[in-house]
Amino acid sequence: YFCDSLFTFAEVVLAPDLQRLLSLAPHFRPQILSLLVRQSPKGVASDGSANDGESAGEGPLGAILKESAPALYRWAVAVLERPSVASTYHFELVVAMKQRAVP
Repeated sequence: YFCDSLFTFAEVVLAPDLQRLLSLAPHFRPQILSLLVRQSPKGVASDGSANDGESAGEGPLGAILKESAPALYRWAVAVLERPSVASTYHFELVVAMKQRAVP
């Protein structure tokens, strides 16, 4: 976390945006993913997955983040794996609701 082992207000405020960025942006706006893949380092495949055989863990943008900003990636994974964060975000429900509003 920002303050080592303390889960701070910074993580509380940023966690929802981080969840949406890493999961919903590629789902509803694939053109964002294709743009980022074109600008990504060599370690990221054209489909956004890591070439090292490991799962990105956070969707296709996670692989790009892992290669281009490893410290930010480690922080993002730590925040998203925290039980209080993970238990409040249900991707399938969010997608179902957003599909009604996003053409």
